[in-house]
Amino acid sequence: MVIEGYFGMCPICRKNDGYVNVGSSHWFICEEHRVRWCIGANVFSSWRDETESEQRRHCEKIGFDDFTDVKPFYPEIEGVQRLENEGGSAKKPVVRGKKSGGSRLVWVRHHALKRD
Repeated sequence: MVIEGYFGMCPICRKNDGYVNVGSSHWFICEEHRVRWCIGANVFSSWRDETESEQRRHCEKIGFDDFTDVKPFYPEIEGVQRLENEGGSAKKPVVRGKKSGGSRLVWVRHHALKRD
């Protein structure tokens, strides 16, 4: 199940181009507006399947170091409650199932940015 915008969207166009792994950290990006935001580390296991040199090549190919860090746009999503921490930034979203009330794992397609 994919929930559009669960991990944030570009604050300008409200889209994203997936994520790249930098070590065990996951950075969602918008290539058009050259912005990025980190959603955490070791959230997805995909980073384990990439060598450090593969990650470096992906980042160099898109010019990752020239992207600007931004606060992403988060759409309202039914069943997702976003909590604020003491610093005012959003904590990790929590997804609640309607029937069970428990957490549901949300999958996002991985863009390794291996485009030619």
